Amino acid sequence: MSITMTSHVTEIRSNIFRTSVIPSLAHPEWEGLVITSPSYYDQIGGAPVVRDVVDAFYVRVLADDDLKPYFAGIDMPRLKRHMVVLLCSVLGGPEPYEGRDLGEAHAGMGVTSEHYDKVGEHLFAVLQAGGVGEDILRDVGLVLGKVKPSIVTGPADTPAETAG
Repeated sequence: MSITMTSHVTEIRSNIFRTSVIPSLAHPEWEGLVITSPSYYDQIGGAPVVRDVVDAFYVRVLADDDLKPYFAGIDMPRLKRHMVVLLCSVLGGPEPYEGRDLGEAHAGMGVTSEHYDKVGEHLFAVLQAGGVGEDILRDVGLVLGKVKPSIVTGPADTPAETAG
């Protein structure tokens, strides 16, 4: 079963937005008042910071000899734009991600579990270097775990094997 990114991001966004109803408010007009703390997107500084994170992320990924073959022939500026929109959305930004399903986007790439985990490690390293808090890292880790089955297809025909 394929996980669509739009429904997945909606689920994650509902977890990321921290809301709480204040039960002690007695005034009828305030019944059910919801206070929402800033989204992770706002907490880290919004789109400019996400763009910087994505740039640093791809510098690391493309410098990794195990991962670089996956990006041969890829329009990197376009991919970066998609990643910025996706990450902004996952972090609770103002626009929902409406891009391709992750399973569809990665179909035929032969992404292995090991390589998927390396990509995640690079993302975590960049986020940590940018001072992102543990709560955000935890939730990003949850997202990575949830979408992994849609992206990882196994060891057959990995770029490292076909490039050799």
